[in-house]
Amino acid sequence: MHGASRSRRGGCGVRSVLGLKQSMNMAPAPPFNVSDVGLFHRLLDALPAAAYMCDRDGLVTYYNRRAAEIWGRAPRLNDPGDRFCGSFKLFTLDGDSISRDACWMARALAEKREYTGQEVVIERPDGSRVTVLAHISPVCNSTGEVCGAVNVLVDVSERRQATEDRALLAAIVDSSEDAIVSKTLEGIILSWNAGAQRLFGYSAEEVVGGSITRIIPPDRLSEETNILARLRRGERIESFETVRVRKDGTFVDVSLTISPVRDANGRIIGASKIARDVSRRKRAERALADSEQRFARFMRHLPGLAWIKDLDGRYVFVNDGAERAFGRPIEQICGRTDGELFDPQTAAKFRENDARALASGGGIEAVETLNHADGLHHSIVSKFPILGADGRPAMVGGMAIDITERVKMEDALRESESRFRHMADHVPALIWVNSQDGCEYVNREYLRFLGQPLEAVQGDKWAQFAHPSDRAAYVKGYREAVAAGRPFHAEFRFRRADGEYRWMRSSGVPRFTADGSLIGYVGCSIDIEDAKRSSENLYAVKNALADQLADLRRLHDMSVRLSKSLELQPILEETLRTATAIEGTEMGLLSLCDAQRTRLEIRASIGFDETFLAAANNVAPEGGACRACFVARGRTVIEDVEADPDFADYLELARRAGFRAVHSTPLATRSGEVVGVLSTHFRRPHRPTDREMHLVDLCARQAVDFIENARLYDELREADRRKDEFLATLAHELRNPLAPISNAFQFFRLDGDLSPTSMRVLAIVEQQVQHLVRLVDDLLEVSRITRGKIDLRRETTDLASLILAAVETSRPQIEAAGHQLALTLPPEPIAIEADPVRMTQVLANLLNNAAKFTEPGGQIWLTARRENGEALVSVRDSGIGIAAENLPRIFETFAQVDRSLNRSQGGLGLGLTLARSLTQMHGGRLTAASAGPGLGSEFTVRLPTVRPPARLRADDAETDQQPLPVKNVLVVDDSESAQYVLSKLLDKLGQHVRATNQAAEGIAMALEDRPDIIFSDVAMPLMDGYEFARRIRLCPELDGVLLVALTGYGQDSDREMARRAGFDHHLTKPVSAASLRELLRRLATPSADARNFGNGAFSS
Repeated sequence: MHGASRSRRGGCGVRSVLGLKQSMNMAPAPPFNVSDVGLFHRLLDALPAAAYMCDRDGLVTYYNRRAAEIWGRAPRLNDPGDRFCGSFKLFTLDGDSISRDACWMARALAEKREYTGQEVVIERPDGSRVTVLAHISPVCNSTGEVCGAVNVLVDVSERRQATEDRALLAAIVDSSEDAIVSKTLEGIILSWNAGAQRLFGYSAEEVVGGSITRIIPPDRLSEETNILARLRRGERIESFETVRVRKDGTFVDVSLTISPVRDANGRIIGASKIARDVSRRKRAERALADSEQRFARFMRHLPGLAWIKDLDGRYVFVNDGAERAFGRPIEQICGRTDGELFDPQTAAKFRENDARALASGGGIEAVETLNHADGLHHSIVSKFPILGADGRPAMVGGMAIDITERVKMEDALRESESRFRHMADHVPALIWVNSQDGCEYVNREYLRFLGQPLEAVQGDKWAQFAHPSDRAAYVKGYREAVAAGRPFHAEFRFRRADGEYRWMRSSGVPRFTADGSLIGYVGCSIDIEDAKRSSENLYAVKNALADQLADLRRLHDMSVRLSKSLELQPILEETLRTATAIEGTEMGLLSLCDAQRTRLEIRASIGFDETFLAAANNVAPEGGACRACFVARGRTVIEDVEADPDFADYLELARRAGFRAVHSTPLATRSGEVVGVLSTHFRRPHRPTDREMHLVDLCARQAVDFIENARLYDELREADRRKDEFLATLAHELRNPLAPISNAFQFFRLDGDLSPTSMRVLAIVEQQVQHLVRLVDDLLEVSRITRGKIDLRRETTDLASLILAAVETSRPQIEAAGHQLALTLPPEPIAIEADPVRMTQVLANLLNNAAKFTEPGGQIWLTARRENGEALVSVRDSGIGIAAENLPRIFETFAQVDRSLNRSQGGLGLGLTLARSLTQMHGGRLTAASAGPGLGSEFTVRLPTVRPPARLRADDAETDQQPLPVKNVLVVDDSESAQYVLSKLLDKLGQHVRATNQAAEGIAMALEDRPDIIFSDVAMPLMDGYEFARRIRLCPELDGVLLVALTGYGQDSDREMARRAGFDHHLTKPVSAASLRELLRRLATPSADARNFGNGAFSS
């Protein structure tokens, strides 16, 4: 019994054996006492693992049979030599030696603690090694004191070896260049090495657990199904080549080796695949096949002959060319010798050349001839040895090109050269042929022209006959042509046999060899002496025509530039610039007659300073070249002022200015009237040529027409200005009497003490007065628009607010006629960029027009919507309609398509003209449509829309009910009626009013009363309103007073004059109570600037 020899060192009760519990997987047991030791030893003997015990000093006191097997011998009990672990050696897994005192048993006893799962290597006495897993636990006696330890050793050598083998196998698999993959019989991937990742692009994490079909092309899935079926049947799968698909979708050629995987019982449970990339080999095979195929195609389609013979002279390959040349099909050629195919003499020559090619080692070239039915065929043949694997000639190859045609061409060329020489000798021109060494051939005419033999011109000797002045340039040009290999052309003088130099035109073309090398030139030289003289005459005529064309173009350009201007001064300056350019000078004057046609005034100049111009203007009435030209009504030319006695009185003036000659041309109208003089001046004596004089005359003629046009334009502009003054005066004279009448209406309306009949009469009269005011406004508006004097005050606003404002403006006229107005507004705001006042005026004009031309009780429809990105407003009525022939002129100024109706309704025919003009100024369109008389009309406004801001400008339609401030007001107007009515109107508005009809008295009253507001008429006798305003502004005491201009003049220029004079506001007569109320309301607003409240400043 292994435990028969036990420790005699006293009883040791077992308290805990952790190692035993762990190795046997036992649950915790109660401590053993002394009487349990025997039972404990029997338990250790029954263990399948090795076990031994040591006392507290490390002496072995017990071991079981398995321990002796592991150690390789039985340990010595209680022997210090086997202390802790017997006499065997211990090592770490890495191979490091472990000393006896450092072993796990020694450490457990020393530290009184347990160690479990420690792997160590035991070396037996015979040198063999075993790896064990040690579980060491201290053993305590009944008092709890450690009295020893037990060590349970489990042999893990085989497991360790298996782990190392698997690691080695895994390392081999991972390091393999091939893809190694294992899978189940259902095709599920179990393992995936690095080679597989490199080959297919998938990582193991991506594919393990997935189907192997991921890397199989769809058209090869049946291949995988067949392999799995064969594996299940236990069949052997031979290596084969196939195609797989990579992660990036590309295909790869692989060689597959498939082996079954079996379990411990030999049952096939899966398969292992080794895939090797054979793409490179496949590509090489395909490339080789392609190369062989290309070679075969090349040889068969080679235009020449190609063949291969063995060393016995038998043909093993011929191409289609050889088949045609030999006159036999390929199968009758291959396998035969030349002796079997051709006549003996031809065959002997062919074999002789074959032998020479084999002996040369590099190949030969020869000309071979073959007799055909159609005659002899000549070929240039290249024959060469074909070496075998041992480096010695194994075959002879040959290629041939048929040169039969070339031989014929050479014969023909010789014949052609003979004909060329014959022809060249009979051509009436100098024919020459040059080589790189110079002239080698000239024709008979060449020699006759020079009177020299051929030897005298060969090489470079011909150059001695060229004119000395032309020789160098000719030779240089010829050499440049040779260097570039291009045709040569030159003109030079050549000495004839009689000694006369004749102009020649020489042309040569290069000659090249077959490889593109320049041989020389062949050329021809022709006598052009007579033609050149004729050409020079033609050239002179051509130059003259070109000069005339340039002159005409210059005059045309001047005409184009002058036509673009209606201003007189630019016309004069452009005319003078053109004239000086024609005569090539930088000095000139242009003078025009005064209104009395008695003297000349300089109006444009070039090259003269102000001192000269002032002096010349004083001289011009008396004399000088310009005066002489003006009086004589014809051209005056002074070639040299120093030598002209008629110019003596003005000589000093000319010297200071720096000119010596003068050419003066009258500016005469088509009727012959001289309106000015154009003069050009020269710093040196000069006589103008006929061309210069002719061109300057044409320039002067054109200039006169444009000068007359400019003057007519000035006259029209002056007439237009007078018209505007007349309209302004007319408006003023009409508005002055209208002002008190209108104000009287408003006064009586505010007074409220009138009977209903009186109020009805008052409303009728007021309506007619307003109509008259509108007529005056229309006249002025048309004038402003035609002169471009209207400035739009654009702002982003909602179209609906403008429509509502226009409806309120036109409502009295619509209601007076008893019309029904149907208003349709868009559901959402439509933003437009417009002047609210002007666009409201457009819409109100259309509503007024509809009300006017619709029978009482009619219908008017106003519709607004968005259409095709535009704002559209339609005003349609049930009125009298418009005839089709009148539609095109409905918008013309003063247009009245139905005079009787227009006259009955009133109006000047300006409303639609104003509406369309204002619409166009807004970038929009106004159109009219009607089905005909009696069927109503429709006017449509289209305006561009804009992106609405965050909040559209609100249409402030509510009346501000804030009480009006009470101000001291002074009214100055020379019209007592206008002054009286305006004063009463202001009084009704709750203001303190004083009035006067004289401006001077108004200044005194202002200094005395210090009023807040002064209303002043503009057109007053003695002192007008502008002067009155200027004097008020000069008084420091009146610095804060608000000045308001009252005038019948309503044009933009009138407003600007009022602003410059010092007025803060400009109100056009008649002034409405609403305008006065608005002005006073602004004064009540603390933040408002009464002197400039937005669009209200300087507006009527």
